[in-house]
Amino acid sequence: MAEEEKKKTVKKKTTTKKTNTAKKKTTTKKTTTKKTTVKKKVSIPKEEKVVEEVKEFPKAELMEEDLEGDREFDQYMEEQKENTVPVPEHSRPIFFIYIFILVLLLGIALGVCFFLYLHPKGVNPVIKDGNFLTIGEREGVDFDGDAYRVRSLYELMDLFPDISYDDFHFNTKQYIVFRISIDPCSEENVHPIGYTFEENDLHIHVEYTAKCGGCKPDNYYYFLELDKNVTYDEIKIDYKATNQLNCGNVAYKPILYFYPEEETSLSVTLGHSDVLTTTYPTYQDGWSVIASPDGTLKDEKGRTYYGLFWEGNNHPASIQEDGFVVKGTDVKDFLEKKLAILGLNEREANEFIIYWLPQLEGNPYQYIRFETMEEIDSYMPLTIQPQPDTMIRIQMDYLPLDKEISVKEQKLTTPNREGFVVVEWGGSKIKD
Repeated sequence: MAEEEKKKTVKKKTTTKKTNTAKKKTTTKKTTTKKTTVKKKVSIPKEEKVVEEVKEFPKAELMEEDLEGDREFDQYMEEQKENTVPVPEHSRPIFFIYIFILVLLLGIALGVCFFLYLHPKGVNPVIKDGNFLTIGEREGVDFDGDAYRVRSLYELMDLFPDISYDDFHFNTKQYIVFRISIDPCSEENVHPIGYTFEENDLHIHVEYTAKCGGCKPDNYYYFLELDKNVTYDEIKIDYKATNQLNCGNVAYKPILYFYPEEETSLSVTLGHSDVLTTTYPTYQDGWSVIASPDGTLKDEKGRTYYGLFWEGNNHPASIQEDGFVVKGTDVKDFLEKKLAILGLNEREANEFIIYWLPQLEGNPYQYIRFETMEEIDSYMPLTIQPQPDTMIRIQMDYLPLDKEISVKEQKLTTPNREGFVVVEWGGSKIKD
């Protein structure tokens, strides 16, 4: 009896213990569920949430083993992190910069080699005399005007690929290339003698010895070496003959007319002012006038002119294979017809004939030829600013004859007088 009651008491305690354990689990579960529900309402980072949830779970044996493994792994990673030498953040960009610079230098080196292969160092020496370097005669050298600043060695190679470049130092110097047109029949000993700066313009001075004759000019090229920091506005070439000649070939009565479309201030310059013998108004490094559409000119003092006049020596006139042979009695009609073809209006032709008729009509015959624009420009370049739309330059060369000769008839062309028109006419007696 006593033993049965003892068994029942043990059984009751066991049942009560199980019930309490079950209730405790249920309570814990409910509490955990409630806490989890509460935590879902709070906005926290995902990692922190996981940590909080892990802390709330019961520490079961399986979970304890997993947590222990995680702790060992985290500890291992921390040890690895401590033993690892940190890599600077700037190492990778610097590496790529070094690679880029290396590739760039290699490209430049290859480019220079390729350029020098296409433009080999010239073999023709350059003669240096003070600040001037002589290149010599050349054909086909292309640049605007008679003077030009060369900016780099590569540009120099393009202009003169056959010369030596040892005397050129573009890092400290600048180089002005200039062209001199030399007529070997009328000019010799042509060479630059110096340079000056006048009103911030660079003037290159050229001397030559004049002689009688005339033929096709050749182009010679020179360089002027200056310090790199020297500045200037324009480059001008001034020619001066070292002697005076009376060759008989004088350009007589060249006169200039100007017909702008509206009143315009003009600057007029003759290329070889050193051969001028007479000018009106006085030529002083050029003429500056105000021109009206009717041809009237005014200087800075208000004096009025109808044209600009000049005469000069050393005009290269000679008998050519073409031209005209005209009787003295036919000269007036001949000139009226031919001057109209060449573009002169009646007033201009009238003044031309009045001047030249007395010198022509008394001859039995005369050889007459009208020079081309290119021939006139070669011995007396004419520069006008602003530039005209139509330029007419007439220079009649003549030689009195006792009898008729045979020549090929010269072909003449008629210009169109459009826009701003400039007209020049003159003549010259060919030396016997």
